[in-house]
Amino acid sequence: MNQKFKINSGPNLFIVDVLALAWIEQPADTNSVIGGDAEFICNFSGASLSTWTRPGGTLFVNNVSMTTDSRFSITGHFNLHIRNVKKEDQGEYTCSVQNLQPVGKGYLNVYIPPHNISVVTNDTTASQIEGHYISLTCSAIGNPRPEITWYREDAQLLDSSTTQIIELPSIGHGDIETQVTSQLIIKLQYTDHNKNFYCSARNEVNLNNPSKVPFLVQVQYKPRITLEPSPLNILLGSSKQLRCIVSANPVVSRVRWQKDTQTLTNTDVVLPFTSVERTAAGRYTCSASNIVNGQTLSASDSTSVRVIYEPVITVPATVIVNETGELHLHCAVDANPPPLSVKWKKLDNSRESISANFTASPVTQAYAGNYTCIVVYRLEPSGGAPIQDQKLAYTYVHVQYKPGYSSIKAVSNPVNIGDTLSLTCSVSSQGYPAPKYRWKKIGSNEVFSEQGATLTIDSARLINNGQYACTPFNVAGDGGTSTIIIEVQERPQFVEYPPTSQTISSDQPTYSVLCKVRGLPKPRIEWLKDGKVIQSGPQYNITESVTPVETYSKLVRQGLMVDDIGNFTCRELLGGEQHNLELYIMFKPSVDADEKVATTVNQSTTMTCRGRGYPAPTFEWYRDNKIILTGSRYTVDPTIQVGPTEAVGSLSIRDVVAGDFGAYVCIAQNSNGQAHKTVLLTVKNRPEAPYNLSVISYTWESVYMGWTPGFNGGETQSFFIHFTSSVPPIYTGEITVSPPAATRFNITVKISVNGGSTWQTIPMSGKECFPASEETAELSLQSDNINRLNVSICLSVRPDVCGVHLAASIIA
Repeated sequence: MNQKFKINSGPNLFIVDVLALAWIEQPADTNSVIGGDAEFICNFSGASLSTWTRPGGTLFVNNVSMTTDSRFSITGHFNLHIRNVKKEDQGEYTCSVQNLQPVGKGYLNVYIPPHNISVVTNDTTASQIEGHYISLTCSAIGNPRPEITWYREDAQLLDSSTTQIIELPSIGHGDIETQVTSQLIIKLQYTDHNKNFYCSARNEVNLNNPSKVPFLVQVQYKPRITLEPSPLNILLGSSKQLRCIVSANPVVSRVRWQKDTQTLTNTDVVLPFTSVERTAAGRYTCSASNIVNGQTLSASDSTSVRVIYEPVITVPATVIVNETGELHLHCAVDANPPPLSVKWKKLDNSRESISANFTASPVTQAYAGNYTCIVVYRLEPSGGAPIQDQKLAYTYVHVQYKPGYSSIKAVSNPVNIGDTLSLTCSVSSQGYPAPKYRWKKIGSNEVFSEQGATLTIDSARLINNGQYACTPFNVAGDGGTSTIIIEVQERPQFVEYPPTSQTISSDQPTYSVLCKVRGLPKPRIEWLKDGKVIQSGPQYNITESVTPVETYSKLVRQGLMVDDIGNFTCRELLGGEQHNLELYIMFKPSVDADEKVATTVNQSTTMTCRGRGYPAPTFEWYRDNKIILTGSRYTVDPTIQVGPTEAVGSLSIRDVVAGDFGAYVCIAQNSNGQAHKTVLLTVKNRPEAPYNLSVISYTWESVYMGWTPGFNGGETQSFFIHFTSSVPPIYTGEITVSPPAATRFNITVKISVNGGSTWQTIPMSGKECFPASEETAELSLQSDNINRLNVSICLSVRPDVCGVHLAASIIA
């Protein structure tokens, strides 16, 4: 605590604060490593006489040194600092402050790390014998007392079956140090050879860095042999080494190798395997010996050398089993090591086994197919990565069963004679094994040697007609038999046919021409004239006779006419072959001309004469029995041939005079005779009425009318048809005939639904024509553009039913 004191200093009085004497921090025990520094704290308040002392004397009074040892000094308030501490500095140090109790004391412990560490042995030979005992004694000095620990290399040793540690009594060493001693007794092992045994000493000074002294042990021992790798797995065909690792003292340089019971010549510690084969597998032994303590000692080690390889799978390529029988499949596997798994599996995943054997009964056709033996394996070669994979082998199972139903197809049927007859037999199910085929012609004893699916007859003959049978078969039995009827045809060919050209006389009463065609089936023959088919009838009679392979067709014409001249064709329809005949008939001419030709004076006119005959006729003109020749006002035009049998001759008169009117004779002539026609040249006047109006033909709805035009009076004339209704109201009408020169017309009547008129009908050939209903309407008449007019009478309620015949008067 602070106290106040009065200090009288002359006339003035000063008051000052004086600190009371007290301990702030007293000295305490301290430790210091020899050669290091140490410091004692002595800190107090107030002012008083202070001293530092030790058993050997006073060190400091206040800050004044009382020693010649410069290692001691005062720091801070009154702290004692000792530099380069020595062993003799250990002891008690006292800080005394006058009038302050108690005194301050601290003890200095001087630490000395372990030193003078030594290891000695009771056996001074260069090397010791395996199994013998040796003792190692280790001593160490230090302060505080050192602790000894034994190590073998880096491993701390404790009491065990091969080591014993004995701690001997410790003794003082000098003033402050202690000497400790530890004994290690070792039963020597071969593994102790060339190993350092360490004596480790430590105290508080070197706790983290203890001092170690090694002692190298040399041990003589018999060989220790290790084979690497063990076991040795070698991939088939690869190369590896088996190493014989020998540990021995004294060392050995050569070894002995043995495979099973066979001694090998190799004495190296490495036994090589190159492109190894399966025979390399076996039990291999490496032996070695040395001399220890005068005795020969031997050792050996053995291991298995295994040649490993992928599975070699043996399965049958095919297996044949009868339907309803029993199926056995076996997958034989040669592998080292044995595979992880073996199983069978059908390719379509429908069937599977979990072993090397697959059995099924009874077998159906569904069991046929591809089966796979699947082998999963794992190889672990020494020094390499493991290999895990699978291998596959395939077996195809054939289920033996008979063929199914058969059917026969012909490449062509019918087949032409001389062509190839080819029949193919197919089956609904092939069966197994693949079928053969039994061919037979039904109704005969002929059995064909051909056993394939196709029966071929290179050149078909008529005797090959008939029914053929095919039966598929195999070892399991016969399939269904099928048949086919074969027709062998002979292609139509003409045996006899007309000449290409023929000329005959019209005097013969009958003409016939013959075609004979060979073929099967029966040829079809038709006759044509000028490209149009001839129908057998009164004009041309066609007769036909047939033999088994030949057909005769005869065309007969009785009463020859000039129109029979032309091209006749005999044509066979199936083959398309035809032969043409140009027929010429010698006919004397016939002649035709207009009976009257009208003209006027001073005009020009032409008279035409048309003649028919063969050869085509030529013309001459006569008047008053005198031939007319070209000259002056008369011109006889050259004959114009308009066909093989027709010709036209004309006589033209220029600037007609009255004397030219009269009769002219046209004479047509050829090598067969002549004919004449008289033409009257007259003055133009009124045309004459048509005549010979008649019904040519009729149907249930129409009438086809014809007429003969009268003399035209020298001018072009035309016609129309006039008609009148037969019941009131009276309705008349006209139809213009087109073209104007027509002499034939077809008429029908059509009644619309709007009411109207009925038309007069004319009974023809005893046919009764009925008047149409009064419920009529519009009349519609249409021409066919040539010489026919189509008009229909139809029922209004049923337009598909149309009316009766109609005829009409023709008005010139």
